[in-house]
Amino acid sequence: MRLLLLELEKHFRPITKLKKPLADQFQFEVDVAPQLYSVDYAAFNTDRGQWNAEHVLAQMRSGFAEAPYSVVLAYFPYDAYAHNYKRVFGIADNNGKVALVAYHYLDPAFHGEANDELFLDRLLKKSTHHVGHALGLSHCSRRSCVMNFSRNLLFLDRKTPNFCNKCRFLL
Repeated sequence: MRLLLLELEKHFRPITKLKKPLADQFQFEVDVAPQLYSVDYAAFNTDRGQWNAEHVLAQMRSGFAEAPYSVVLAYFPYDAYAHNYKRVFGIADNNGKVALVAYHYLDPAFHGEANDELFLDRLLKKSTHHVGHALGLSHCSRRSCVMNFSRNLLFLDRKTPNFCNKCRFLL
């Protein structure tokens, strides 16, 4: 199986640091797309000042439907929302092919505290979580499991970047 990591809108320095941990986590071949991809600005909601993650995901779905990858995971630099959520850290097609990590709010620098290690930890957790969804996993009730729903950054920070035994088995 193969995983493609790509950048939407801006070059994303940490993307190469995620390649090996994700390859280890899923036992996939992981590639990083060499070019930057753009998003149609119709996905931007001017009233909210945020991007509609579902619209961005739909653009990815149509753009990568024929790509030779099991999952395409994109990193999006802006604040995003979906469904009835004020903010999302990412979104994925459950049992689909595409997933998105919206990393704007995940960056500790956004909150006034530069911490590259914490940022990479959050990115790995959200990447693993949304690839898990794309591979068919649902949210898990185990607090430490990477598939546990993250209501906010505190919930995200307290869980591990790993699947529990049940979710690992379901993969």
